[in-house]
Amino acid sequence: ALAGVCGMTVAFPLDTVRRNLQVATLKVRHPETNLETTVRGTLRAVTLDWAQPLNLYRGLWPNYLKAAPSVGISFATFETVKAWLDERRLDGGS
Repeated sequence: ALAGVCGMTVAFPLDTVRRNLQVATLKVRHPETNLETTVRGTLRAVTLDWAQPLNLYRGLWPNYLKAAPSVGISFATFETVKAWLDERRLDGGS
């Protein structure tokens, strides 16, 4: 669980930049628009508009709250399917 939280914390700013790039490319309709569509430009725009680079972590807590049930469901599904497959293997594959 701790590894997942650490990984999520490290990857979250990159995910924020990715989301902003996706939104910017959707909004670009004309070449004269002043939207940033590069990673460097998006990072600059995000940190300047939000006043601090720490704002790349905006929305991290809801992501943590979402992760707990998600990991629990994945783990329970994996264990259930694994037990079912082991049972079928022992029964001769029928």
